[in-house]
Amino acid sequence: MRFRSYKKTLSKSVIGFSPDSDWKKSSRDALLARIRQTEHWQEPEKSHSFGSIFSTMIAPAMLKPVLASLLVVSLTMSGSIFAVQAAKASLPGDTLYSVKLGIEDVQVGLVFSEKKKAELEVKFAGTRLKEVKEVIENDIQTKKQAQNSIKKAIQNFNDNLGSVQKRLEKIENEPKSGVKALEISKLVNEKTTELESDLLEIKEKIASKDALSVPVVEALDSVESENPIPESEQAVSNDSEQSAIAQDQEKSAQETESQEANAQEFDVSQKEESSVSQESVNKNTGETLAQETKREGKELLDTLELALTALDDANTKSLEVFVGKAVESKNEEVKKDAVEKLQSKIEKVEKHIS
Repeated sequence: MRFRSYKKTLSKSVIGFSPDSDWKKSSRDALLARIRQTEHWQEPEKSHSFGSIFSTMIAPAMLKPVLASLLVVSLTMSGSIFAVQAAKASLPGDTLYSVKLGIEDVQVGLVFSEKKKAELEVKFAGTRLKEVKEVIENDIQTKKQAQNSIKKAIQNFNDNLGSVQKRLEKIENEPKSGVKALEISKLVNEKTTELESDLLEIKEKIASKDALSVPVVEALDSVESENPIPESEQAVSNDSEQSAIAQDQEKSAQETESQEANAQEFDVSQKEESSVSQESVNKNTGETLAQETKREGKELLDTLELALTALDDANTKSLEVFVGKAVESKNEEVKKDAVEKLQSKIEKVEKHIS
C-alpha cells in the first residue's frame, strides 16, 4: 500500500516537472561534441562481415562485366547500329579500326567461360587474316599504305594468338581442368590448323603480287615518264651524221661558215652529253626505287613468317595440352583422337624438314 502511494506521488511530480528548452539544446550539443571526439566516431572499426566484403570485393567484380556491356550498349545507341557495323567492317588504317578492336576486347571480357574466351580469340585472329585478304584484293590503298595495313593486321593477329597461348598455359596448370582443358585445346588445335592454311595462302599471294614487287623496267619507265627526254635530244645521232656530211661538202666554204659549223658541232656534243647524263640519272633512280620496293616486300614476307611461327607455337601448345589431358582421361575415343593428332603433327614436321 505504501509503495502505491509513493508511485502516485512520484508520477504527479514528473508531470509537473518540465526542463527548460535552452538547457535541453545545450546538453544535446555538448553530448554530441563529446561523441565526435571518440576514436570509434572518427575511425570506424573495420568489419569483416559479409556486407563489408561484398561492398569492397564482390560488388566491383560483378559490376565490371555490367559496365562493359553498358559500354557496348551506349556505343550502339549513340552511334546507331550503322556506326557499329561500320566499325566492324573497317580495315587497318581506317578511323574506326581501333573501335573495332575495342569492341572485340569487350566481347571477350563479357563472357565467363574459358572455352568461349578462347573461341572468340581464335575467331578474331581469323578476322585479322580476312582483313589482310581484303587489303590485297581490293587495291584501294597505295602500295605503301597496303604494306603498313598488312603489318598492323598481322601484329594484332600475333596479339590474339598470344592471348590464346596464355589461356592454354593457364588451363594446363589447373589440376582439375579435365574436360574443359580437352575441349579448349582441341578447339584451338583445329582452328590454328585452318588459320595456318589461310596464312600460307596470303603469303603466296603477296610473294607473287605485282603491286608489291615492281621490276626494274617498270621503275625505269615511271622515272622516264616524270623526266621525259626532249625529241630533239633523241634525234642527236641523226643530226650528228648530217652535220658531218655537210662539213665534208663545205670544206671550200668561207671562214665564217666553217666557224658556224664548228659551233654547231659543239652544240650537238653538249646535247649528247646531256642526253647520256639524263639516261644515267633515270637508270640510277629506277634501280634505287626497285631496291627499295624489294626491301619493303622482303620485310613484309618476314612479318608473315613470324606470324607463321607464332601460329605454329599456339598449335603445338594446344596439341601438348590435349595429349597431356587425354592421357589422364578414361575416354578411349579422346585418347584415339590424341594419337591421330599427334601422328599428323609428326608427319607435318617430317615433311617440312625434308
